[in-house]
Amino acid sequence: MVKSRNKVVLRDFLSFKPGIPKSLLMDGPHTLQSHFSLVNYQLRQIRTALAVASPLNRTLNLDSIVE
Repeated sequence: MVKSRNKVVLRDFLSFKPGIPKSLLMDGPHTLQSHFSLVNYQLRQIRTALAVASPLNRTLNLDSIVE
């Protein structure tokens, strides 16, 4: 629910389940570069989910990331 100047707008939610390829977790040495590759992959997933939610006027639910 969003309050906007004396009116209440009900919004639906959009949730997604992020996934991480095993290759980013298990392959090769764990270095600063591999860490940044993993973080960038996750940020791209969030950005894509936001890009889908925004034009649909949905609130993106990030519970699966916070768990």
